[in-house]
Amino acid sequence: MVNARRRIGLVHHTSGGNLGDDGTLAAVMHNIKTRWPEAEIVGLGMVREDHIRPLTWPLSHKEEHPSEHPHDAPTSLKDKIKTAVINNGLLYRWLKAIYMVAIALQEIPFLVKSFRNLRSFDLLIINAGGQLAESAGKPRAFRECRWKFSYTIFRWVLLARLASIEPMILNLAAGPLAGLNKMFFKRALSLAHYVSLREEQSSALILELGFRRATHVLPDSVYGLEISGETGARVCHRGSRIGFAPILFGQPTPPLEDEDPRFTFFLQQVGSFASWLLRNDYGVTMFCTDINIDPPALCRLNATIRTDVDATICDRSLDRVHQWSTAELLANMSSMDYVVTSRFHGVVFAHMLNIPVLAISDHPTVSRLMSDLGLSDYCVDIEKCEVNVLVGRFLSLVSHRDEIKRRMASKLTSYKEEISSQFDELFRC
Repeated sequence: MVNARRRIGLVHHTSGGNLGDDGTLAAVMHNIKTRWPEAEIVGLGMVREDHIRPLTWPLSHKEEHPSEHPHDAPTSLKDKIKTAVINNGLLYRWLKAIYMVAIALQEIPFLVKSFRNLRSFDLLIINAGGQLAESAGKPRAFRECRWKFSYTIFRWVLLARLASIEPMILNLAAGPLAGLNKMFFKRALSLAHYVSLREEQSSALILELGFRRATHVLPDSVYGLEISGETGARVCHRGSRIGFAPILFGQPTPPLEDEDPRFTFFLQQVGSFASWLLRNDYGVTMFCTDINIDPPALCRLNATIRTDVDATICDRSLDRVHQWSTAELLANMSSMDYVVTSRFHGVVFAHMLNIPVLAISDHPTVSRLMSDLGLSDYCVDIEKCEVNVLVGRFLSLVSHRDEIKRRMASKLTSYKEEISSQFDELFRC
């Protein structure tokens, strides 16, 4: 088939505000276009709730979040009613059942329309990401139903098979699976023409499911994204700029007595660590890689620091940057000398920019990536992140900065070669 006639459907979930997922999508698009410049790539929203938009780089969420503080708005009447319903167990169960029936009725025309659209494609690619592995950061449509993401992947793979086109699942990280989640996931894998996983543990998990076909374990697809690798980092250690990307989990909104005590502990310790940095002549820049989930954590961290550090120091050395796209995120991070993050893609982007990173891990995917990078000494469990531990690990990170950067650069070269080989195989010229 002539490349100019190839029509590729790229299934995505870019409405969640996860800039790491957006980056993997951009990397897939870039690598296809590099090898098949005349191919037509059409974005297909993974679920009905996804926004319909042209898939151009850079993707931007600014129109979805016109306020710089999207989570700071006062509680609406709708939110108050929803909270009251949830607190009424019987009423909530009845309304949820009605809602699920309504969703099922909407699903039928969506499936018919999707099948008709798929018949005009030559190839279907599902850019899966780590939604089955991550405990937070899922697109809004997936958060209240444990099996909906695995069902959605299964649905698209099955429709592709019925339409006689080849479905590919790229960059999947699988977490613990059970029940319907397990069933849909296994069926989707068995029907896919090609499956790539982003870690060995995911490969072991699907073997436990009884899946015996060949899979490919590769670094995260975002490593295939072309970016500038120069950070412009300064030579001196004092006065360096530290990027902080705190994660949100539990219930951070009032009433505070309902807040997850782990989140309270995390904020206290990270806030004390940031305060120590400011008092020792470091600059602190707060940012996030998931703009739909984590902004409240940044606001709380900012308040914690400002109650602990003199206002003059904060005004001079503490700031917050906003990013509505992966491109803006990378531009913001490029001015940082060190990064402190809890997100998987926070570590990945720091690695791609060759910035020494201290990870406060809330999930095995983060700690495993840090181990693969040879940075286990700089990965702290989120429930054990006492301020003295963070200070000690950071000072070690500074002391071994040059060695760490060399190690990260070597690993980055290896990762990029693996991703390039994958796309060479899938999209031969």
